[in-house]
Amino acid sequence: DSVMSIGHSAFERTEVYENKAYWEDGKVLYIDNYLIRANGISGDYTIKDSTRVIANEAFSSCSSLTSITIPESVTSIGEYAFNGCSNLKTIELPDGTLSIGEGAFKNCKLFTKIELPDSITDIGINAFSNCVNLEQINIPVNWETINGGNAVGPIWDGCEKLTSIVVPEGMEVLPTGAFAKC
Repeated sequence: DSVMSIGHSAFERTEVYENKAYWEDGKVLYIDNYLIRANGISGDYTIKDSTRVIANEAFSSCSSLTSITIPESVTSIGEYAFNGCSNLKTIELPDGTLSIGEGAFKNCKLFTKIELPDSITDIGINAFSNCVNLEQINIPVNWETINGGNAVGPIWDGCEKLTSIVVPEGMEVLPTGAFAKC
């Protein structure tokens, strides 16, 4: 239960990964409460209730995915989990989400708005980079700094249409280059 991150390809070439019986509809591999990999997902997809962690690169390059429903049980979204999901239009992050990995939603070009839940304590560099249609960001009200002030690079880099950023009162530190090339 303490696992917060599962690296890309962690289970590749294992009996579990190779056995299609472990894959939901032959497209999504779950191991216990962890979503490990999704292949060829298109349209709308709902992640199973009780899923806690979405592994690194789990949905990367599922370019036909248009919306994703993430259950309240998810606490961690891995690095580059949705990178390259170029048709992903909507996402709601549940209130229990604690961390968003580096590049998690990079190149999700159809996002227009993202509301980060107050529960998030860690957001990786380039988490929303190149979301070129992103117009609005609401930063959680309880944040005084992003990543405790430890982030050193862009988070929303290249969000060309960004016109509204709601920063909570009391926010003291934004990382260097947080909104570069916006």
